[in-house]
Amino acid sequence: MYKNGDLETLVTASCSWPTIFPPVEYDGRLLADGGIANSVPTKWSLDGANNYVIAVKTGFEPQALNSPNLLAYLVQTIQIMGEKMERHQMEKADCMIEPLLHEWTQIDFDKGAEMVVRGEEACIQHIAQIKKDLHL
Repeated sequence: MYKNGDLETLVTASCSWPTIFPPVEYDGRLLADGGIANSVPTKWSLDGANNYVIAVKTGFEPQALNSPNLLAYLVQTIQIMGEKMERHQMEKADCMIEPLLHEWTQIDFDKGAEMVVRGEEACIQHIAQIKKDLHL
């Protein structure tokens, strides 16, 4: 994990998907989206700590392909693999927040603002339980 460095380079690396957006060379390594291996990195938050872990499901549900093409197949494959991995990783969290993103896919870049609103709505639904769990 990198704690300092060029923010633009690190964010670009975080957005990198192999075969779609190229990996970024940084400090002698090729970096790509952390979601490839740890889409919900609860393991890292639990290592040696007494923390309350909030996991946010940022993936999308696999959907029927209406107009299949190579990119659609690739995205669908990533979504299917990611769904299984996310479920497993989220089991370790104290609170699981799942925004309703079922009508979009990971390539609906023009829907970002709507997705953020869905995320905010999902978080608001958990505030009372989080406060209760943390005795606030």
